[in-house]
Amino acid sequence: MKAQVYSELENVVGAENISNDSAITEAYSRNPWPAGILLRRRPDAVLLPGCREEVQSIVRMANRYKFAIISGGNYNYDVPTRPDTIVLDFKRMNKIEIDVKNMFALVEPGVTHAQLSAECMKSGLLCNSTFAGGPAGVVANNLFFGVGGFNYRLGFNRVISSLEWILPTGELLKIGSMGTTEGGYFWPEGPGPDFRGLVRGFVGVLGGFGVCTRMGVKLYPWPGPALYPCSGISPTYQVAFPPDKFRFHLIRYPDFKDVINGMYEIGRAEIGVVMQRIAAGTFLYKSTESKEQYWNEAATNYFQKEAKNIIALWLWGYSSSRQLQYEEKVLQSIIAETGGEDIPEDHKIYRSVVESWLGDHFRCGFTGRHMRVAGTHAIVMLGSDSLDHAYKVSNVMADLRRQFTHTFPYGEQSDWVIAHDFAWQAEVDIYVTPEITVEHMQASAGLAVDGVKESLAEKLYDVAQVAQTNPLLGPVYGNYHELLKKIKKTLDPNNIANPPNPIAIEEDPEKG
Repeated sequence: MKAQVYSELENVVGAENISNDSAITEAYSRNPWPAGILLRRRPDAVLLPGCREEVQSIVRMANRYKFAIISGGNYNYDVPTRPDTIVLDFKRMNKIEIDVKNMFALVEPGVTHAQLSAECMKSGLLCNSTFAGGPAGVVANNLFFGVGGFNYRLGFNRVISSLEWILPTGELLKIGSMGTTEGGYFWPEGPGPDFRGLVRGFVGVLGGFGVCTRMGVKLYPWPGPALYPCSGISPTYQVAFPPDKFRFHLIRYPDFKDVINGMYEIGRAEIGVVMQRIAAGTFLYKSTESKEQYWNEAATNYFQKEAKNIIALWLWGYSSSRQLQYEEKVLQSIIAETGGEDIPEDHKIYRSVVESWLGDHFRCGFTGRHMRVAGTHAIVMLGSDSLDHAYKVSNVMADLRRQFTHTFPYGEQSDWVIAHDFAWQAEVDIYVTPEITVEHMQASAGLAVDGVKESLAEKLYDVAQVAQTNPLLGPVYGNYHELLKKIKKTLDPNNIANPPNPIAIEEDPEKG
């Protein structure tokens, strides 16, 4: 970066909040997923803006001097892939305001789920969780897919209520109720057009349409204690939720199809707060404390066989302990009718995940344990439609994934199925755990592309709408990729917002 440009950026954020030191920039170039390893490079500088006005100034400078901006926290797409790129880290922008009466929180992009969860519980409120773990940013998670642990009961992608959005040109756009003078952040639907689709879409635009500097997020009633009841160190920490209000179940079925039928019946009964089919490998992730212990346990093949088709269900007595008692009776009836087995609390399978699984839905997160096994993990397919659709996607991917059996020893159909909206909607995440080598990263990326092609051939829906797959999916879905290019060129005429996301608009890969 030219000295003049660096000096002007330094004037915006202060000398202590900008760095181009190689040790610093190297840390911001690391990303464990295939794109982040195969394409990564160091940013020219890292900046810590402290307010919206500083972000606007930086964005305007990017247009003037033609350098790219990545707003940190865009899941696994926040490392530079081209020269002349800076990274914004929002650690300084971490303010939280909670409106208890109207049940929403106003957060800046540096606020984590752990922070927001702690503040909400003090007031008897709950924020939706993220499977990325407590350290994940609330704003970043809701801009990327927005999947949370409580979507089964609270609804899928219904968290964003209003937000401030710095367009790639530096202009400020206020969405939702903030679009009116003194409107506040409580309402997402207007006035005027609802632009949330341009900010997030389904799996997000990965910072390609600008920077969110403040977001209102919906909150919900919390029937638990004001202080999170957790002690110990991951993965052997303990949680102690009040037994008269909270009950956790693992339900085992003979095969995958029975799991799907069981999830449908539980959803129809509208009981529970969280319902998922846990992948067999997750039992290994959660119950082992080191890579060595993981591989030793994997070699026994115990969890691959015994925990292959299991539903995890968390019941809450939202209104009272009587609600929990009622839901328990309904659940036991469903288990008997669908041929399931309610695994007892003293069983090895139950004990292997109960503490960490419950904790993951608030502040702890399991992504670190995923990474520990081989250095990284990758979702090579993300199908989202219905439970039946999830079943079909898993079967289609089984043959493709066999090439990874040497690093993915969980057996077939061990994929993670997450139910949303009382099982009216569902997604399946197909994981692999490759080593961090160029060879494995290329194979993993190729597996993801082959998975998209195979799914399209079987008329299955893949929601991995990112820069690498949009050109494949677009022609099948009404040529939306061409519309996406037009939107990108209109909102970001100088292509400075995290290129090539959400879609490449220049032929030269060095320019995005």
